[in-house]
Amino acid sequence: SPDWVECAMEYATALEESRQWDAAMRAYDRVLELDPTRVEAASNQGEALRKAERFEEAIAAYDRALQLDGSFVFALAGRAEALRMLGRYEAALTWYGKALERKPTHAFALRGRAATLNALRRFDEALPFNDYILHDLRRTFSSNMARLSVPIHVTEKILNHVTGAIGGVAAVYNRYSYFDEMVAAVEKHDAFLRATTDYSK
Repeated sequence: SPDWVECAMEYATALEESRQWDAAMRAYDRVLELDPTRVEAASNQGEALRKAERFEEAIAAYDRALQLDGSFVFALAGRAEALRMLGRYEAALTWYGKALERKPTHAFALRGRAATLNALRRFDEALPFNDYILHDLRRTFSSNMARLSVPIHVTEKILNHVTGAIGGVAAVYNRYSYFDEMVAAVEKHDAFLRATTDYSK
C-alpha cells in the first residue's frame, strides 16, 4: 500500500542520513520491491553509494533511476558528480548539462559544473557558474562570523536560520531580539571586509 511504501522510504532515508550505507541499500531495495516505479528510491541508492565513494556502483544505480524517468534531475546531477569524482571530467560536463537543461537553477549541478571546469583549468568558463550560486554568500558570511568570534546564535539571527544553537526552554521563552548584537556583528564584518579588500583597484 502507499503507506507502507512511504514508511519504507522514510526508513531508508534515515539509514542513509545516518551513513549506514549497506543497510540503506537494502532498505531502498525493499522500497523498489514494494513500488518498482519509485524513481526516488533508485536515485537515492545512487546518492548513498556516491557518498560511500562507491562511484561505479553509484553510476549503475543512477542509470536504473534514469530508466524509470530519464529526466529525473537528481539522478542526472548525481551521475555527473560520480563521474567527476572518478576524474571523467568531459563526461561529467555532459551530464551536468543534461541536469541543467531540466533545471537551470539546480545549485548542486551548477556547483559541480563549476568544480569540473576548474579541474580542467577552464576558469573563464567556470566563473559564471561560480558566481551564480548566491547561497554561497550566506555560507561565506557565516564562516566569516565564526572567524570573527561572533556567537553562533547571533549569526543565526542575522541569517534568519535556526539550527538549534538556542534550544530547550530558551528556545521557547527567550524572545530577546539580539538587535544590538546583530548590528555590532555586521559592523565588525564590514570592518573585516574593508581591511581585506583594496577598494582603490
